[in-house]
Order: sequence, then structure tokens, then C-alpha cells
Amino acid sequence: MDAKGMECVAGELVYFYLIRLGHKILLREYECARGQVDFISKQGGALVFTEVLVGKEKGAGRLEAIAKYYLSRYGINEVPTRFEIVRVVFKDGAEPTFTTEVAK
Repeated sequence: MDAKGMECVAGELVYFYLIRLGHKILLREYECARGQVDFISKQGGALVFTEVLVGKEKGAGRLEAIAKYYLSRYGINEVPTRFEIVRVVFKDGAEPTFTTEVAK
């Protein structure tokens, strides 16, 4: 599978992973002037901005800017926000593994 295919599969897997963790998915692949984020969800009263990365891929440096834009655009105030990176690792012959880290 090529890199683009892996990203697509990872996005689908993370969708179900987040639901299992109790997230209510609000938006997928939200795009704005500040960039794109894979998921915006609610979990435990917090608004969560989640970026999906595959393997050792780097990224997610723009989550805070996207969140500020989203909150301002939709007039959302005083809601706790969290930024997460879900990393998916594919290994030959094994189930994919998921690692969730809080983005800074």
C-alpha cells in the first residue's frame, strides 16, 4: 500500500478508535484558512482537535491556530479545548497500533 492509501486507512481506523474512546465526532477533515485538521470532536465536555499521523510522520504544529480560527468563526467561548495526535503504526502481518499524545 502506498503512503496515500495508508493515510486513508489510518483516518478510517482512527475514526472508530476515537468513537471507542467516547468521542462524539463533530467534523472530519475540517479545512480553513489556517490549515486542515483530521477530526474535531467532543469528549467529556472538551472540544478535541485531532491530527492523524502515520508511522514516524511529523506534523500537527498548526492545531492551535486551527482551533482558534474555528472557535472564533463559530462564536464558541469558554469551552475547554484539547489537541491530540493519534499516531498509527502499520507493521507487516500485525494489527495497526495506536498511540495518542497530547499536542503542545
